[in-house]
Amino acid sequence: MMNISACYRTAFAGTMVLLFAFLSSCKEIPPFIDFTEILSDTTYLDVVETPQSRIVVLEEFTGVRCVNCPAGHEESRNIAEAHPGRFVYMSLHAGFLTAPYPESQQQFVIEETTFLYDFLETLAVPAAAIDRVKFPNENTIALLNANTWAAKVEQELQKPTPVNLYLTREYDPETRNLRVTAKLSYTQTITTDNNLSVFIAESHIIDPQLIPDGASSIVKPDYEHNHVVRDMFTAPQGIVINAEKVPGRVVIKVFEMVLPDEWVAENCEITAFVHNAGTNKEILQGATIKVIE
Repeated sequence: MMNISACYRTAFAGTMVLLFAFLSSCKEIPPFIDFTEILSDTTYLDVVETPQSRIVVLEEFTGVRCVNCPAGHEESRNIAEAHPGRFVYMSLHAGFLTAPYPESQQQFVIEETTFLYDFLETLAVPAAAIDRVKFPNENTIALLNANTWAAKVEQELQKPTPVNLYLTREYDPETRNLRVTAKLSYTQTITTDNNLSVFIAESHIIDPQLIPDGASSIVKPDYEHNHVVRDMFTAPQGIVINAEKVPGRVVIKVFEMVLPDEWVAENCEITAFVHNAGTNKEILQGATIKVIE
């Protein structure tokens, strides 16, 4: 059995970061059982498409008790405004600074975000995984310094994508049933194993958040939380693309869920991406669509 005390991590800063990188590397990530229900799984060969422009994905790890996290939220929002249609981001609540306040109405932490916190080598919050790339001279995939996020996104935007990704959805407001179709169309041969991950996030959620207040901090009771990951249509590590990934290969997968009554459908969005499976976890292409336009 793993010695938990030897691998315990906490959110120190500065010179402790290297120590944490070592400690996190010895933390065992248990397998996540995949109960994904796919309504339809189709594949065929078709005419090779023109490659899409790359859409970069940023997964921002955050917490309601993290005083520096609002600055991370703002940085992600600024990047999105600078790259409309080319960038998507999500807020994943996980880690040590996530316990709800007594007055909180929401519990943002879910099993999937907790799994991804470790899977993407997160040391503390705020941190961001950008296309799940481990950049040169970085110890982890999730980057702690928000001042570096924009430049890393710019780098990723220059890369071509070997697979086109399309999302469509059907939503019934009476039953609150949501059906999502993801279509992958490969434009290049890919030899790595690929997975598909599909998330649902919600914005405009009003709930407490710790924020800076001069040299101190206060709890803002009416903070607006945006792009909060609520659930996943797939297991957190994604579902396997079991097809030969050659130019013209099309893969179509259909998922379904019933939205909980407390979620506001008009504020929800679906985000999906195709990514490598294995030691290299890099995202090849992302896509997003609102539940209700």
